This record gives sequence, structure tokens and C-alpha cells, in this order.
Amino acid sequence: MKVLKFIILGIFFLYFQIIWGRYFSINRIIPNFLLGYLFVTSIKLELKFTLTIAFFLGLMYDVSQPNSLGFCTISFVLIANFVNRFHHNIHKENFFVIFLSILLISAFYILLNLAFQLFTVENPRFSINSIIFSFVYFTVVNLIISLILLFIDQLGISFNASSGK
Repeated sequence: MKVLKFIILGIFFLYFQIIWGRYFSINRIIPNFLLGYLFVTSIKLELKFTLTIAFFLGLMYDVSQPNSLGFCTISFVLIANFVNRFHHNIHKENFFVIFLSILLISAFYILLNLAFQLFTVENPRFSINSIIFSFVYFTVVNLIISLILLFIDQLGISFNASSGK
């Protein structure tokens, strides 16, 4: 049932990203709300469930964004694999560890995005200010999302049907 909870949350975040993400745009930079969700999913579920969720979430997001050509699918699977493999060895609930992990995920995603744009966009235009702002913006947004999701997970909300006995 824990997997079902994360699948439903993933669908919610996907729809939120697709429909409402553009309203959070600052200087034409739209934060990817799915990164924080993927971080929490990667530390809470087994690798086989995490990779499956990351793959299908990235695939559905790529279908909604035709100019990405599979970028989200590849980056989500890489991030989920990286977090799941390396985050299980450390204390998961420590704020500093969560902050550092989100910082690394944001940097990795932005660098992957820059590399992707270098190969797919005819005349890519990058400015150091927009890259730094993207990094800070992604980190703050995904740190907030991760902390909220970890708090909700601590509450123990589940989809189990119990009789109340």
C-alpha cells in the first residue's frame, strides 16, 4: 500500500507540474516539482519500485513536453537510481543530509539540462545568472516539497481499509 500512496502522489505532482508549473515561473524558469517527489520516493521505496515510477513519470512528462525528447525520463531514472543507491547508507531524516542531497540533485539536473540543450538547441543561450538562479530556485522549491512529503510520511497516512478495531 505504501507503493500505491507514492504512485498517487506521483500522478498528483505530474498533473501539478504540467498544469500549474508555468504559474511558478520566474524569469522564464519553471521549477521541476517532480525532483523533490522523486527524492522522497527514492529514499522510501525499494529500487525496483522507484525506477519504475521514475521511468513512467518521466515518460508521461516527456509526452506532455514534446521538445524534451526523453530528457526527463533519462534524468528521472538516473536521479532515482543515484539517490536510492547512495542515500540508504546515511541517516535519512537529518535536515543537513536532505538539504545536501537536494542541492546535489538540483545541480545534477541543471547540468544535465544544460548538456541536453547544447546538443538539441540550435543556438543555446546561457547566462551565469540564470544558471545560478535556476539552481537556487530548484533547490528551495524541492527542499520544501521533500520536507512536506517526509512530514506527511511521518504522519503515517495510508490507504489501508481498517475496521477501526
